[in-house]
Amino acid sequence: MKRPVVILFFIILLIFSCSESEVEHQRETYSVPVIYSGEIFELTLYNGLADNPGLVFRDYDHGGVHTRFGGKQINACEIGQHQFQLVEVGDQENMEAVVKELEQFGKIPCGQWIEAFRFRFPLSDGLGNIGVADPSWITTVWAGDATSYPMLTNYSGQDKPWKPTWFWKHEKVSKGFRWLVQVD
Repeated sequence: MKRPVVILFFIILLIFSCSESEVEHQRETYSVPVIYSGEIFELTLYNGLADNPGLVFRDYDHGGVHTRFGGKQINACEIGQHQFQLVEVGDQENMEAVVKELEQFGKIPCGQWIEAFRFRFPLSDGLGNIGVADPSWITTVWAGDATSYPMLTNYSGQDKPWKPTWFWKHEKVSKGFRWLVQVD
């Protein structure tokens, strides 16, 4: 008597189980939004953050590293809703080379836009780091002061919160970095 019940149970399970394509569709439905390089998207920046660059990455804490606003920005910080894209520029020797490459795609926004990006897309897409090429911050560590750029890393993996950090001016930029560029 047990054998027919077990067989009947497996038949019912097979009839009502999801196909592999349905399971894959469910995974796609619940994954984080992915912004691909070159894709246009909108972000909104409000007055409070635009007027207070010291609030960028206020939750950043990396023992002994202190970053502060340097007092001057490459471009005025425009509030409101604007269009952006993420741009990859490949391997570059330094940030000056990155800035030169990015200028052909649009305007380099003020660094505060990285927080607007993190607010709209709080979880990493797993496709690489995202930064803003605004050299308005100075990071102090044991080696001294250096110009820094705000950056989000995905070291924790896909579907995990972005990790805020700072990219030093003198570091070599490797491929896989994506840079926020304003296109409107």
